[in-house]
Amino acid sequence: MSDENRRIYEDFTGRVNRFMRVVAEAEQLPTFEFLTRVGQAIADLYSGAMGLPDVEPETDTNAREPESAGSIYGILRDKLGSADDYWKVFDSTEKEEPAHASLADDISDIHHDLSKGLRLAEHGASPSEIIWLWRDLFQSHWGDHAVGAIDAIYWRLRPRWLQT
Repeated sequence: MSDENRRIYEDFTGRVNRFMRVVAEAEQLPTFEFLTRVGQAIADLYSGAMGLPDVEPETDTNAREPESAGSIYGILRDKLGSADDYWKVFDSTEKEEPAHASLADDISDIHHDLSKGLRLAEHGASPSEIIWLWRDLFQSHWGDHAVGAIDAIYWRLRPRWLQT
């Protein structure tokens, strides 16, 4: 693995760990503060994921699946209450009706997908394997959840910002 790819891996792992800490602190934070912090963390993840290189894995490590996103979803759903639900157009390049979406679901799915890479690291996977996994999951799944979450968080925080 090149020095540049190692730097990218270390940088993105730091972003992932910051997001994980924010989610772990959700129950202790006031809702506005949680939404602010998790919004920053998701935007940071999205920015970093856009720069993940297209690499071939040097290893093929099998690791146990991370815990179900269900337990995190329940905690986040309770935390967010009425701020959880929002409307989303899933493919903004197509004319379609908005569909119901859940901020708790977005955050817990991002958490679950990123946990897979952390679990691989614990089992000795190479950085290239983890980068490959995170990039693939970003492009196929959690990137969409990140976009939805950022939009929903913006609209939840905006009224309070305008009051000041």
